[in-house]
Amino acid sequence: MHIPTYYKRESWQRFFAGAVVGAIIAYGLFLYVNGSLLEHWVEENIRLRGKLTELESAYEGLLNTHEEEQEQFTIKQIGITFTNDKRLQLDRLTKHQLETLIKGELEDVIGRNVEDVGENRDFLIKAVENKRYQIDEFTYQVEVVQLIIYRQLSLELSISIDT
Repeated sequence: MHIPTYYKRESWQRFFAGAVVGAIIAYGLFLYVNGSLLEHWVEENIRLRGKLTELESAYEGLLNTHEEEQEQFTIKQIGITFTNDKRLQLDRLTKHQLETLIKGELEDVIGRNVEDVGENRDFLIKAVENKRYQIDEFTYQVEVVQLIIYRQLSLELSISIDT
């Protein structure tokens, strides 16, 4: 079987030359379009990465601010002072035991939001005032003179002895 020699005919030579030139032009056009699209994609990718970095730093700043606000507005500790402990001549041990009992009564408040505790301050006062504290053979009752609600819950208490 014999394959005809198309490459010797002028019409076929023009066809093959046109196909090769068309393939070269198409390849060049492909490289140009692909390169411009890739360049556009890289520019957009860089722009979006910059925006993402900016948004992440803004988020971290807001998160830190939120954590600081949360830390600022939660109760960290309880401070108790007695207004008439010297008049009643209480020793340090009794005063410490009474302070420990009252702090035990109020330990649920630690870590709570200041606003929540502020809304329930009447319950807090009644919880402290209505309880009788037994130390040795004496029973003590306290009255809230002053209540300050901030990062430290400060109570000024007046002590009375029940017999």
